[in-house]
Amino acid sequence: MSGRRLCRAGIGRLRCYFCLAWGGVFGGVGPWEIALFLTAAAIKLAGTIPYYRALRRDDTTEVVLLSQISPIIALAMGAAFLHQIITPLQLVAFCLILFAAILVIVGSGHHRIKLKFRASIYVLIACFCWVVSDIIFVSQAVKIDFITSFFWMMLGGALVQFTMLIVFNNWRQDLGKLLRRNRFKKLLAISANESVWLVGEIAWRLGIVVRPVAIMSVTASVLQLIATFVLGIILTLIWPRFGREKLNRKLVLYHLAAIVVMAVAITLIG
Repeated sequence: MSGRRLCRAGIGRLRCYFCLAWGGVFGGVGPWEIALFLTAAAIKLAGTIPYYRALRRDDTTEVVLLSQISPIIALAMGAAFLHQIITPLQLVAFCLILFAAILVIVGSGHHRIKLKFRASIYVLIACFCWVVSDIIFVSQAVKIDFITSFFWMMLGGALVQFTMLIVFNNWRQDLGKLLRRNRFKKLLAISANESVWLVGEIAWRLGIVVRPVAIMSVTASVLQLIATFVLGIILTLIWPRFGREKLNRKLVLYHLAAIVVMAVAITLIG
């Protein structure tokens, strides 16, 4: 085969690949679906603003514990808007996971939420925004397909963040100050953080498409509490300067009990 024919064949293949990629991303997605994905991304990012305001006002642990109400919101909204049916066995698993969260909270010694009223409202608004964003995403992802939906969700998030960076001058100044010092290390750290976040986001989005939003929400919430505790123990043992987890017997036993309850609940869900 001559060089010209090989060139034409290569261009033809590239066109086919481009058409497949174009059809996979844009096929079956109209202006209304795109608008919904952009809205979902904007609502999700909007939820971070009141959450960070709550963190500025009160203790981080108290804020995280109060945010555990998000599964309850997801349970109500998933049933109302997505018509997701929680089977009796899944409901038992849901209650078990909530019980695991209570074990973690009691074991940590935080028996009461001491947040001020305004900070509590901020956390509730943030949880509501995150659940609404997930509901919108799932409602469209089940109609189209996961890859296309995920692409538009991520693109919407990037556009919203870029817009916010343009609108808020102090954000641009903070980003400039951050990058002026050790630019390579900062970019490397940001890239690593975003890569880990992307893997987690793919797993989360895929999970809420194949399972009820409430089940995924409560599972993720408790796993976050347990994972934080386990990582804290590892850092405390290996790197005491940064890991400051209290390694008393009561705390460890409560977390182990929570892990056992979680294992039983996840088995029931499966």
